[in-house]
Amino acid sequence: MQPTPIAAEKQIQKDGKLLTFLMKAIAVARIQDQIEVDPDRPTIIAGNHQSLLDIFMSVAFCYQANVSCRLLVQARYFDGKLTGRWLRRIGCIPISKDNKEEAFAEVRAALERRELVGIMPEGRLTKPEERDPQVGPFRAGVAELARETGAVVCPITFHRTGLAWPRAKLPKIRFRHRPIVTMRLGDPVELDGADDHANAKLLEIAISKSLDDLDIEVAAMGQPPKRRIN
Repeated sequence: MQPTPIAAEKQIQKDGKLLTFLMKAIAVARIQDQIEVDPDRPTIIAGNHQSLLDIFMSVAFCYQANVSCRLLVQARYFDGKLTGRWLRRIGCIPISKDNKEEAFAEVRAALERRELVGIMPEGRLTKPEERDPQVGPFRAGVAELARETGAVVCPITFHRTGLAWPRAKLPKIRFRHRPIVTMRLGDPVELDGADDHANAKLLEIAISKSLDDLDIEVAAMGQPPKRRIN
């Protein structure tokens, strides 16, 4: 699989190498190391969002799979001097209610150039009480973009990342009993129907099933599943 051709390609892979190493201090991270895409079609990667660790795992994935990806990130994270500089350096796209059309235009242009684009359709870090039971409701934007660009959508599951880096808290460095966290890609999903909300729901169901499957898998490894992750 050849890397996607974007200017930030070398930087996101360089930073991903460092993050792969640093994450060992807080978790046992299982990150998929390959992806296959159709060079003749644009590809969107869409996943659930439990923790800020999801972003770091995505960057680590780019290093391990030797690809680049334009990640949509809430615009408020670009306000910080250091975080904003880093997010821009690795090619992230800021998005908010105020700049949605501008952000979507940049996504369409990136997909036209066959760059991978990463989206978290929940739109934010969801609170445990907002999940049903493991993901919050997916917004229709991902389906809208897939329909407009003819993109195939590859679901990506982030499992138990909230245990390693809880919502609204800092991660804890652990030398023992580190939680197992997983980033796994599923089979591509065609969201080509006319109803964007229904199509987004299909993606939500696929990722929910993947989370359930990973609960069983990790429990068999000696770490029981915890559904209510802050």
